[in-house]
Amino acid sequence: MMKKGYYCFVLLTVFFTGVFSQQNTYVFKQLTEEHGLPGGTVRCLFQDSRGIIWLGVESTGLCKYDGYNFTLFESKTGDSLSLSNNVVESISESSDGKLWVGTQDGLSILDRGTQTFRSCFKQSNNPMSLPGNVVYDIECLKNKSMLIATDGGLAISKDGYSTIKTITISPEKTICYDIFQSSDGY
Repeated sequence: MMKKGYYCFVLLTVFFTGVFSQQNTYVFKQLTEEHGLPGGTVRCLFQDSRGIIWLGVESTGLCKYDGYNFTLFESKTGDSLSLSNNVVESISESSDGKLWVGTQDGLSILDRGTQTFRSCFKQSNNPMSLPGNVVYDIECLKNKSMLIATDGGLAISKDGYSTIKTITISPEKTICYDIFQSSDGY
């Protein structure tokens, strides 16, 4: 009798597990240069609060993908309102919806209304500038500040260009590659 009850339990478990379990089906679409991607190597990618995919394409610049079309933002010599450099290392979004783009030569912040960038760089004589020009990572903190990891250390800023405070970790030169924020905001 015990054996019969055991088999009944196993059959019911298998039946209900199969009936009520949901299978996730994922469909992947590979986007290449044939689809309009302006380069073959993507260094970083980010999905913003509006669902737009932003890609840092190797030596090409910042690429916006809205699900249908690609739009390329490039660094243009002599144009201070363009992307600071075409090698994009990191992408993030601030609490006010601005896109922050870390490059091999500075930080660029996209104004979505005008489609222009405001960039900031390390300035040796300005302690309120970036601690390094290569921006490896950017993270929006719970207090709405942005944490910026550079080849010269960490910095924190509210807007990216007027007040940047360097966070001293060590008296030696510090290179910070990645930032991770825990669920409790630290």
